[in-house]
Amino acid sequence: MMEYNADFKKFLKAEGIYRTNQEFWRSSIQGLSKIALKDWVKNEYGNGDEIRDGNPLFSAKIAVGKAIRIIQSSRDALKPVWASWNNTYSADNGELHELVVALQPYKETYLDSLQLVEQFVSGGYSELQDKLNLHYNGQTNRNRIKYLENFFERTGLQENSWNLSVSKFRKAEFDLNFFKKIMNVSQALLFYESKFGNKAVEREYQSVVNGLRKINKTITINAKYDLEYKWSKKEYLHLVHKYYPSPKTFISRYNKEVDALEVRVERFAKTLRNQAVAAAKKRKPIFYLPVPEEQLR
Repeated sequence: MMEYNADFKKFLKAEGIYRTNQEFWRSSIQGLSKIALKDWVKNEYGNGDEIRDGNPLFSAKIAVGKAIRIIQSSRDALKPVWASWNNTYSADNGELHELVVALQPYKETYLDSLQLVEQFVSGGYSELQDKLNLHYNGQTNRNRIKYLENFFERTGLQENSWNLSVSKFRKAEFDLNFFKKIMNVSQALLFYESKFGNKAVEREYQSVVNGLRKINKTITINAKYDLEYKWSKKEYLHLVHKYYPSPKTFISRYNKEVDALEVRVERFAKTLRNQAVAAAKKRKPIFYLPVPEEQLR
């Protein structure tokens, strides 16, 4: 069986690495299968050319009535690190049960995935699947919290660095690239739902995400404009004039939402501190732990 290769994190950047990564999964899963692997889901265009996007990176029928699908994405601290679910399909000779594993390329996720596949082949796997989903959901949530904390600290949210003055805005003395950063963070977090074991933490986290969403709606003029487009500051001011009575109205709304976000962030930080204290008293692992540096690269 092939060994995990650190270059797999670059599997979308080079065809050779992509092929080697596929071979890793093929040889590893063949070693766990009770039958010769058979094709399952093909990832290709209508003309038969392969789509090398990792969705799926590998799939096969691995036992009687069982199939596996490996979906692999590039490393991203805001996206789920690992998740697994099941599908059932009707077939001529009965039902086909599919195990789907979606993961980012880390040695830990590979080892856990292969352990799950091994149990899937032999029969009892649901307990491990639930355990791994819970573990990696917690890791993904910690990644998102750490990312948000770094973003707010780096951009000076609590020091009022986000607020704008009407006079400077009218003179186009504002950072349009900063607006783009807010948009990207907001959209990335809204795309994936986060579930926490602690309802208070979940409520305050969602409050922060919703606060970002409100600011994003304002700076993208109610989602009419993508700030990734190369707008000049003058063009952006023209958009504001088009949809708001005046720049003053726009800035007033924006600053109000920024001030509200500051309150939400402080409340969330307090909830995390309380959670950590409560966990320490019970001598249980605290909710918030530092995320390994490589997870945030």
